[in-house]
Amino acid sequence: MQRVKHVISLCVLICLLGFASCSTSKFANKRADYDTLSQHGQIAVTLNQDRHSIRSVARIWHDELILLSLQMLGVEMVRIEANKDSIVVFDKMNRRYTSATYAQINPFIHPNISYRTLQDFISGAYPKSAQGESELHIQAGKHSCQLSYKPIKSEKNTLPTANTTDRSRYTYVPLKEILSL
Repeated sequence: MQRVKHVISLCVLICLLGFASCSTSKFANKRADYDTLSQHGQIAVTLNQDRHSIRSVARIWHDELILLSLQMLGVEMVRIEANKDSIVVFDKMNRRYTSATYAQINPFIHPNISYRTLQDFISGAYPKSAQGESELHIQAGKHSCQLSYKPIKSEKNTLPTANTTDRSRYTYVPLKEILSL
């Protein structure tokens, strides 16, 4: 059971680190119509025919910071903080975290990711399926998963100054250790 939990956590982590990994060069000229964005959404992860639904709350400070909270059964399980240089993933249940630059993440997944693609994917400046969801297929080593994101509620320009998570309450785990689970 613990091994299954680790595999699902690993796949969710890989997908979340890579869920914005498609090229956005054709969207580069699209002007964002917000300075800050608060958005509730639904993330669905499909791995080996198993589909897991996760509620999300995203807070975006345009071209500065993304805070993404992932909840299951009303409990925050994972918090992701992304800036232009790196991503920090907090495992709230096990009180641990990992951080990595995009250059450190990209060798493990295909296609590569950047802050801009992550921001565009969450904010809606990204192509949508017929069901109104953004969909991506991520390959990470032997693991392959499909990720879809559907916004439920959005509010623009209502967020105060960004506050990040206090890392002193968590144990640091190197990215390579998490990816080897």
